[in-house]
Amino acid sequence: MKNKKEEINSLLDQLDEDSLDIILDLIKRRLKKDEKKNYLANPDAKKIWDKACELIRVELNEVSYNTWIKNIVPVEVKGNKIKLGVESEFHKVILEGRYMKLFKSALFYVTDIDFEIEFFV
Repeated sequence: MKNKKEEINSLLDQLDEDSLDIILDLIKRRLKKDEKKNYLANPDAKKIWDKACELIRVELNEVSYNTWIKNIVPVEVKGNKIKLGVESEFHKVILEGRYMKLFKSALFYVTDIDFEIEFFV
């Protein structure tokens, strides 16, 4: 066990800050894997988000959908703003970077509203 820790430590010394942040997030998630966030879904937001997810699911493969989208909780919708609860800061960054355009398109298709999307952990 000690050799593994020493090897990991020597490898960690070679990584940049972004890589260390990702690894730290993964370790924290692994340690808290049974500890799920329990957001309360707003019924109106849930109805809109569920319809949007039907479209989003068609655009993604099953692994991507299950990894990034499945556990998003629609917490609130007010006017043209929708708040979505996500599992971690890492998820938030990925969703904002990779999927925001897809989310906005799906929500617009379902509601004819150009939503502002806010993710929070």
